[in-house]
Amino acid sequence: MNFKYTIIDKNGYSNIAIIGKFIEQHQADEMLYDIEHHILSDKNKFVIDLSKLEFINQNGISVLIKILTLARKNGGDVILSDLSESLLESADGKKLKQVFTSSENEFLAAALLT
Repeated sequence: MNFKYTIIDKNGYSNIAIIGKFIEQHQADEMLYDIEHHILSDKNKFVIDLSKLEFINQNGISVLIKILTLARKNGGDVILSDLSESLLESADGKKLKQVFTSSENEFLAAALLT
């Protein structure tokens, strides 16, 4: 499956669902634009739902770190949610756990943001 994403504004945060394979930085150009627009609108807290992420490599991780950096520079934060077992067992998935705060699901992730 190709890379897709959705951003849904919730009460106090935005949920970003990443779907498919996240392997090229240019795949995320539109998503980064949308996130920057959210931050300019004072929406700087994000839960990134990875439940439908099939694969991520270092390029994808770099984009997630960029999102984290943008959010934190603007007084917000990013929490990852719903990391699959297969993702957690991969080398790149383990890197995600080292850099990001993560949670079992969106509800718990949102609680960490408040």
